[in-house]
Amino acid sequence: MMNQDTYDALRCQERVYQKTRDATSFERLPLLDVSCRNRMIDWMYSLIDFCGLQRATVEVSINYMDRWLSVVATPTTTRTEFQLVAMTCLYVAIKIHEVLAIKPDVLAQLSGGKYIVEDFERCERSLLPALDWMLNPPTTMCFVKLSVEADDRLNERERTQVVQQAQAQLEGALRDFPLCCEESPSVLASVVLYDILRDMCDHTDDMMTEEEEDLMHPEEPKGLHHDSSSAPTKLSALHHSPTSITRTVEGAAR
Repeated sequence: MMNQDTYDALRCQERVYQKTRDATSFERLPLLDVSCRNRMIDWMYSLIDFCGLQRATVEVSINYMDRWLSVVATPTTTRTEFQLVAMTCLYVAIKIHEVLAIKPDVLAQLSGGKYIVEDFERCERSLLPALDWMLNPPTTMCFVKLSVEADDRLNERERTQVVQQAQAQLEGALRDFPLCCEESPSVLASVVLYDILRDMCDHTDDMMTEEEEDLMHPEEPKGLHHDSSSAPTKLSALHHSPTSITRTVEGAAR
């Protein structure tokens, strides 16, 4: 069973982190746009995968980055400055949430000489107080794993499958800046889990219907005329409009 106290505590904690994220940030940042943010997110995932670290750590660094954009960035903030901050956000997230750390000189090398070690160290010193030293935001995957572990209708294989599908969809949703600012991680997790579990139930119903038809028509070998179009479509936030996700947010939150 899910520890309800843990879940409730994370819900309270996420509200504290969420209130400092402003969905209109880019409207006052003429030198930046959402594509800058998304390119850095892609870079973060590439580095995490190359180093064999947890992809969930990227979500933590995105939280740092978005809060910096909302609170610290000014109309004169350049892309060069933002890139340095984004790289430092991942550097800090790895240092806190992984068993291994990346040294600043490695980041300097990855920047192609654009930044030096002192740039990252200076940026880290200014970033931490700017974030009020709040460095442990609850993530969407925290809520996904808590919910899946508590669902006794799922076996171990199904739990693994649900977590993997949820992670793929939520990583796409994290690229939607307004959505990340306006909706909490627990709500995003609930929406994605609702879609995945609903599709699993629909698929189970389809399979039961096929079995019943086989009993009525024993002369037709089972699966001979299987129509692959009847299989449920795998949802992905990468191909999922933000509007369609938001439509079910209110219902999932209740």
